Amino acid sequence: MKEIDLFIDESGNPGRGRGRYFTIACVAVDSINTKRVQRKMKKETLKIKQNYPNKNWRNGEVKAASLRKEERASLVSKIVQTPISIYYITIDKYNIREVMFEDKSRSYNYWLKLIID
Repeated sequence: MKEIDLFIDESGNPGRGRGRYFTIACVAVDSINTKRVQRKMKKETLKIKQNYPNKNWRNGEVKAASLRKEERASLVSKIVQTPISIYYITIDKYNIREVMFEDKSRSYNYWLKLIID
């Protein structure tokens, strides 16, 4: 059986207000390539942090929204040199049932299951 590793990240807020959209993205990597992808990502984010030493990266995380278009393109091109699959879902919070706001963890798990399935 083929093993894969999943890297999951989200953007936005799943609760009421604070933006209209909420996105969950998942990068799937064959487990034999996981270390290679992790090394590339670490190396590329380190380069970005060194190029912008005065920029405040929240929790040490490089935010793509803080990068110029060319920098984002360069980062992505380095990562996709190793075979990966990207899956995502974007939720328009204006068009979901009110019950989805009652238990954010349950809703998040539901949306994540849709991606994984």
